[in-house]
Amino acid sequence: MEEETRPVESQTEEPPGSPWGGWATLGLTAGILFIFVAVSLLIGALFGLVAALEHHKTTMHSIERLIHSRAGLVMALSVLGSAPIGFGVTLLLATLRKNYPLKEYLGFRNVPIRVFLEWLLLLIVFIACWDLLTYALGKPIVLEKMIQAYKTARFLPLFYLAIVVVGPIFEETLMRGFLFQGIRSSPLGATGAVVVTAFLWALLHMGYGAYGFLQILLAGLLLGIVRLRSASTYVTIGLHMFMNMVATIETAVVIHMR
Repeated sequence: MEEETRPVESQTEEPPGSPWGGWATLGLTAGILFIFVAVSLLIGALFGLVAALEHHKTTMHSIERLIHSRAGLVMALSVLGSAPIGFGVTLLLATLRKNYPLKEYLGFRNVPIRVFLEWLLLLIVFIACWDLLTYALGKPIVLEKMIQAYKTARFLPLFYLAIVVVGPIFEETLMRGFLFQGIRSSPLGATGAVVVTAFLWALLHMGYGAYGFLQILLAGLLLGIVRLRSASTYVTIGLHMFMNMVATIETAVVIHMR
């Protein structure tokens, strides 16, 4: 009686990979954000030290005033220094999952330009409706915090690069890429991924107050839906860049009108 044999391919074929688990994803995301914040604070401290030595400031109060007068520049330098590191750590952690393609994990997928334009149109409607609501409620469309950052940016091209380009690339790769896919593969599923990423993203912007938190939460839910429907983080990166560009231009307009 002949012994039944299986094809060699079936014996050596590796099982398909998967993202980090839900809890592991949350923990690793917290670690990435910790690194991002730590590097940002370090850059701010180094800037303050160098500026203090240059201007012969010796007291903590005078150093704080010096940093405050250049808050926008410090913000830009912090983002430009910390975001690439956070982005790199995110890529590294994603590549540690064997047999799971990096592009699939982080949603690095090209889509037809028509798809992007359709979502962009929806985002424009969202921004317009929110600005109209904000105006009707008598609230400022541009927060004073953003105005002061813009005024103290010193070198606007650097400010735009940080806020409109570098920041969104890192945030979307982490939030709608790494975190989204990990939560989506957990028992929370796709709906949980949309909600959790939006909520955590809004928490990162608590400095904008309760109303600003609500705006960012809703924008995050929209970006999560876009990520789910388009299967592409490239789309959410583009939309995030557009949102930040609009916010920055609105800031410039408000300053010009004063």
